[in-house]
Amino acid sequence: MSILKEDMYMLRKIFKQYKLPWVGGAKEMLAQTVFYISMINFVLIAITAYNTTLRTYLQSWLPGFQLWMFFAILTTLVIIIMIIEYKFIAPSLYSFRSKQMFEHESKVMDELRDIKKKVADIEKKLKHKGKSKK
Repeated sequence: MSILKEDMYMLRKIFKQYKLPWVGGAKEMLAQTVFYISMINFVLIAITAYNTTLRTYLQSWLPGFQLWMFFAILTTLVIIIMIIEYKFIAPSLYSFRSKQMFEHESKVMDELRDIKKKVADIEKKLKHKGKSKK
């Protein structure tokens, strides 16, 4: 065996992948629940920040300021951020991703081009067949 073949053999052996579907499933479910865990975490951090630091500062400026008012402000900020995300960031992100799929090697795009070519060939044959019958 040449040195190059030995190196390739070792690399393949080192980087061998294993199929453990339950690991991927567990990670996917964790990723799907992170959104909810983050919401709970956000609420708990906000309550802690309000009670330990912000309450005395806010009440010195706004007497009678309460926790529900703090959450109303936070909720308004989150809604504003969501609107900005929906109107500007998401369309830009999807446009960028789509452009990347067309400009760089993408097996999905290669398969779509292949299917498009096959459909065009079928349509051409059908048109040709339709003309020959008349």
